[in-house]
Amino acid sequence: KHGPLALVDENLPIIVVATRDRNYAKNLSCVEQLCARHGWLMVLAGEGDTELERFAKENKGGTPMHLIKVPETVDCLQGV
Repeated sequence: KHGPLALVDENLPIIVVATRDRNYAKNLSCVEQLCARHGWLMVLAGEGDTELERFAKENKGGTPMHLIKVPETVDCLQGV
């Protein structure tokens, strides 16, 4: 493939903010694509996010995914 995904490998650190907001489904899809390309992922997820936690545990063929739990908050404060 062409574009930024072609640069992804196990040596490229990638930080993903995947909290439960209106973009959560797109972020989850992005995490899946990055894992498939063996990306070195650090994912910020909301406390209690069982979907990403399950995905991190089931990620068997690729580089380990580091899941960092953050408190849930309103959308406008998530970047802080």
